[in-house]
Amino acid sequence: MGLKESINSMTNILFVLSALIWGDWQFFRAHIRRLWPLWALGAWLVLYSLGLIYSSDTADAGRRLMIKSMLLIWPPSLVLVFPYIKRLHTKQILVSAPVLFALLCVLRALMRFFGGGDFSGDTAVFMYYRLSAWLMHPNYLMMFMGAGIVVLWWERLRRRTLFTQYTDAVLWWFLLLFTGGLLQARTGFIILMMLLVLVSMWYVRKQWRSYWKSAIVYPLVVGMSIFLLPPEFGKRYFIDTSTEFIPDKENDTSFSGRLVIWSHCLSCWEEAFWIGHGPGDGVWRLHQIYEEEGFASGIKDKYNCHNQYLETAIATGVLGLLVVALLPALTLAFWRRNPGVLPLLIFVLFVYGSMFFESVLERHKGVMVLAVVVGALSLMGLHTSSEHD
Repeated sequence: MGLKESINSMTNILFVLSALIWGDWQFFRAHIRRLWPLWALGAWLVLYSLGLIYSSDTADAGRRLMIKSMLLIWPPSLVLVFPYIKRLHTKQILVSAPVLFALLCVLRALMRFFGGGDFSGDTAVFMYYRLSAWLMHPNYLMMFMGAGIVVLWWERLRRRTLFTQYTDAVLWWFLLLFTGGLLQARTGFIILMMLLVLVSMWYVRKQWRSYWKSAIVYPLVVGMSIFLLPPEFGKRYFIDTSTEFIPDKENDTSFSGRLVIWSHCLSCWEEAFWIGHGPGDGVWRLHQIYEEEGFASGIKDKYNCHNQYLETAIATGVLGLLVVALLPALTLAFWRRNPGVLPLLIFVLFVYGSMFFESVLERHKGVMVLAVVVGALSLMGLHTSSEHD
């Protein structure tokens, strides 16, 4: 285990132990039943626990179960400590933590750009993998940044402030530029921006005259950003399944390569349609299919599904997909009863849109981000109408 992983694990343990010892159990008992999205997260753990029964590779099944256990451990811990953190402070943390991560990424890139070594004076150091992979993979960093953007968006939409009006504006544009520019407007960012625009239009439909400036400024900013994108960006959506996920200097084949991977994943799922191959055997069987069908890139790099739905389907079948669907379903029902849960609904839809292109919940960091943000936004939304910032 590396240094970062050790620090991360120790922090998790200390937080959970502190919540169990000093948490507000009266608040916990009064509210845990009302937080429906948290029950959906816990259902994933139950599903992967059952998967141990029919997985031949129990070691890998156990490893994946431990990863998913964060979905059950962290949200209740957040409920226990929420009365001490308070709702406003929770929002501030969800914004300031991504900003801190982004600043660390930029600082490291600048040091390498102006310092010695292979990256000195090389603008490629600002490419997203070199910029952020040392901290966490861009897929998970995208989720983390997205959480901060959603919280700031919600406060700005309601004309409220987290820190000061000027500070909020600076943080808003910094997160947008970092996520859309230095993370190269990954597909998740595009999904998030589309959701925010659509929901904003719906939310202010009766006060549209008050927001006419935004209707002009934001489309101009988006249009200018599109013109500034490198030409290689659009090539990633060229569909040429003969490329087999092998990038070259002329084409970025990330999307067409996914089509190849997904075709093999569907073949794997069809073999065990209802209950899957088991959490410990699903990816192992997929790699076998790569070999049987001569998928050279898959054999070489042992790709996972690059799609959380297919990843879940080959592991736990249709039952797994039903459990996955619980979170957006319960979040929607939760929002109907608590309008303040709208940021949670946006975040969940954003993550679930991103899951079409990445297996974001097969690693510890992805599960952690989902568990923490869903838990925090659920609590914040529950108390929107009953408490003041």
